[in-house]
Amino acid sequence: MSTESLDIEDHAALAEYLRRRPEVGASVPMEMKTLAGGVSNVVLRVDVAGRDPVVIKQCRERLRVAMEWRARLDRIWAEQAPFELRNILKARGYRWNDGTNGKPRSWWIDVANDQRNAELQFLEREIYQAEIDLSPIRITVFDRFSDRA
Repeated sequence: MSTESLDIEDHAALAEYLRRRPEVGASVPMEMKTLAGGVSNVVLRVDVAGRDPVVIKQCRERLRVAMEWRARLDRIWAEQAPFELRNILKARGYRWNDGTNGKPRSWWIDVANDQRNAELQFLEREIYQAEIDLSPIRITVFDRFSDRA
């Protein structure tokens, strides 16, 4: 069984996996308890005989809420922002991209879709002090966490 297919809510399967690990061993007794909470993760306490308890977490495929919840992200590139205003951008959460990854040599930030207009207004008012035409890019989790910019 690969860990990619392991569902830790299946306590028998988790126990089988742990018993194959050298840290636990084949015949060591253990108890598992699902902990409360866990909107984005399944959280278990595992008590292994003769050892301190451990907590195991696994991301849920979907948040545990009544309705499906998705947050679309947009990436805003503040290209050609004045150098002397970089500290304002940094304080607001912007990150610098040096351009070596083929993306703009620029400050950038990821914002939830519902915050996009407010962020563009901030840039117009505080950074560029003029009307601007920036085109935020919708990003996926793959865009967000690959190549880090």
